[in-house]
Amino acid sequence: MKKKIISLIMIIAVLASCIIPASAAASSNGQRTKDVTAYVFSMDDSKKLTCLFTDQLPSVPYIEVTDYLNAIYKIPFTAEKNADGSYTYTDKNGSFIADPEKDTVRFDDYETVVFKDAKETEGLHPAYIQNDSDYQHVGEITPADFSLKDYGIDLIEDNGRLYFPLTTIVDIFSSTYLSARYLDGSLYFYQPMDPNGVYFETKDYYDSLDREKDVVEYTYNELCFMMDHFYGRPSRCEFSPLIAEKGFDKALEATAPDIKQKLLSENRVEFFTGLLCLDTLMNDGGHTIMSMGAFTAMESHPESALAVALNKLMQDNSNPDYGTILSAAMNLTVRSMTVNQLIPIREESFARYTEVKKWDKCAYYEIGETGIFSFDEFLDEVVESFKWSLDHAKDNGIKNFVLDLTVNSGGSSAVAGYMSSVICNNSEQYYKCITDGNRLKAQLVVDRNLDGKYDEADNDVKYDFNFAVLCTGCSYSCGNFLPCYLQANGVAIGGMTSGGGTCMEAFLNYPSDGSYAMSHMLMFTGNDGKDFDMGAQPDFGPDSASEEAFVELYDINKINKGIAEFYGTPYSGDIDLPEISADALSESQIVADSDDSPLLTIAKYGIAALAVICIVVFIIVVLKKKKKAAPAEEMISADDTPAEEAPAESAAPEAPADDTKAE
Repeated sequence: MKKKIISLIMIIAVLASCIIPASAAASSNGQRTKDVTAYVFSMDDSKKLTCLFTDQLPSVPYIEVTDYLNAIYKIPFTAEKNADGSYTYTDKNGSFIADPEKDTVRFDDYETVVFKDAKETEGLHPAYIQNDSDYQHVGEITPADFSLKDYGIDLIEDNGRLYFPLTTIVDIFSSTYLSARYLDGSLYFYQPMDPNGVYFETKDYYDSLDREKDVVEYTYNELCFMMDHFYGRPSRCEFSPLIAEKGFDKALEATAPDIKQKLLSENRVEFFTGLLCLDTLMNDGGHTIMSMGAFTAMESHPESALAVALNKLMQDNSNPDYGTILSAAMNLTVRSMTVNQLIPIREESFARYTEVKKWDKCAYYEIGETGIFSFDEFLDEVVESFKWSLDHAKDNGIKNFVLDLTVNSGGSSAVAGYMSSVICNNSEQYYKCITDGNRLKAQLVVDRNLDGKYDEADNDVKYDFNFAVLCTGCSYSCGNFLPCYLQANGVAIGGMTSGGGTCMEAFLNYPSDGSYAMSHMLMFTGNDGKDFDMGAQPDFGPDSASEEAFVELYDINKINKGIAEFYGTPYSGDIDLPEISADALSESQIVADSDDSPLLTIAKYGIAALAVICIVVFIIVVLKKKKKAAPAEEMISADDTPAEEAPAESAAPEAPADDTKAE
């Protein structure tokens, strides 16, 4: 009898081993652990991590806290369980506490713990700025408290270890601009803002039109958590005050309950319809693109089921959401339309001046006593050209040095930091962290002479010009930050009010529905704490946006008069120049600023039938450009732009800029 019992036990054990894989351990409360292959910023660096899965959320891995943190930080974190059941996580910079019973997380000093010592991939950190995210607090430090329970998000303890849902811990530490995705049973740590950071393939995802039921509610809850705590709430987004007052969920219910319904749909096309509608509601000029994954799908895998369905959706004018979707797309293209109006006039205007030197991404011109440095993106390669132009101007008796940012969409905040340091002899930058309300100051260490060393010789790089900046509403993100910063430091602003984009931009993920871009929690401010989102008001320039005004914008005589009046210096007199040709004016096909909606604007110019297709193509180009420009910007914190969801072979979306680091 005893032998029969032993045999029966052995049979049961064998059967059980067939049901439960050797790599997974099940528990009686619906939780199970599983060893998952994790790729750490490269397919060449992998290891096994034990993740936890639950019956309630089987598609979302829970990752142990130190496993995640030690993958993204250079300095290791240690864990200690406290007497009350909570856990304290500590590195050399500080600590935070997570409580699995209350589902809460508390940072006494969020910025000191989260911002410092994150890993960097090659190419993210420029050679001309020494930046270790060494922010100093200005005023009292307010703690950051996160009640995940309010969002239906659980923290789970298992065998003396604490686990977070993957997307939740990624979001809490998203200011590192590092991320992790769970795809096809593996974890991928990566850097969304790095053009080479998305090294893994996501093709299979685009062939599915169904969303996993278990992640539908979690995705929405996590989005609410992100918007309540990490959305930068830029001033020009009309939805921002309502989020601050009510929280994202209640603000959405009060304003657009149909969007919430779509975001909770189990159909991926309807979900993306909700995201496209949300883009209209959250328009902030270009940093926030909640539907970014849709355009990634259409660009990278146009034959996939999702891309085909989305293309059909965007061309179906019988769809009740068609107008809202078109409006969202137009919000991203209006600035581009104005850029196309400005460029022909600028080209002919500058052709009348002496082109001293032209590079691939910028050019330097001189006319009389004025030099003009023109560039349309804040890219690392522009820095040396800028320094060369300053030195040439100094050696050749130039008095007025003008930066042309009239069609600059942003880019690297590191580039903006270099320029502001050289122009103003001031390397201080100020921020506000929306997450906890703390004000911060960064003292950048800048290699002003570009000799590869940070030393006293950098302090000798000074220029005694009458500096000025030309900007328009197309000057966005870093293209907005720099004129705002320079104006606060006594530099003349010419042209029109700059276009905003005051927050760092970040590329983030939905748990299993692609990526999105968002104005993130760090907001550039002046030393008085006021943000720059409403732009720099010009000290001189045209009174309106019109064909004649755009010609006046580049008129060197009007520029020189404005500079002389601003600085109280003598005006040297008009320079005779040929008129701008009618061909340049007709080529510009100007669409003046108006109060018309984007839909009316399109209709006026007779392209309504092709608008959606053109807009989709444009957005894809913009996102590509944004991704290219983003790394430098994101570095100082991160400014331009959004793209984690983009497959390895595709370029990740570009961000318009000042937030990710300021673009």
